Amino acid sequence: MGVGGGGGGEVAAVSAPTKEAGKDAEDGNGWTLKAKLIAVAVLVWLLGAATLGVFLHSYFRHAALRKVEEGLVSLCEKCARLLQDQFAISINHVHALAILVVTFHYEKHPPALDQVRASLHPSSSESLVRHSSPASTTTDDLRPLLLSS
Repeated sequence: MGVGGGGGGEVAAVSAPTKEAGKDAEDGNGWTLKAKLIAVAVLVWLLGAATLGVFLHSYFRHAALRKVEEGLVSLCEKCARLLQDQFAISINHVHALAILVVTFHYEKHPPALDQVRASLHPSSSESLVRHSSPASTTTDDLRPLLLSS
């Protein structure tokens, strides 16, 4: 027949089987059952992968934080031990300097501080006179005087 003419019967026959096949496979909005299942599977896979990623990130982060915390605790304990040792050494130096100062003080003839103490406290003047001689001055003799001062 012609180019635009009476061939309408063939067009109707070809389009009819397509509509019937579509009715069996479509749900009314254009999605087939297989396409819906694939979309749901992809969505579930993405949510599962995201959940697993968040869980692994959280686990590894907490493990790294625990390791860093242990390192900091170890470092702080080491610094505390070093400071404690330095403090003990400083105290020993102060004691040594105090003994030196007291030794040089008591080697004077007569010590001026002992004269002032003797005038204020006559009862303790005998012990100060005994310790003021340079020949008998030792660190053991000076310790009671350091403690009483």
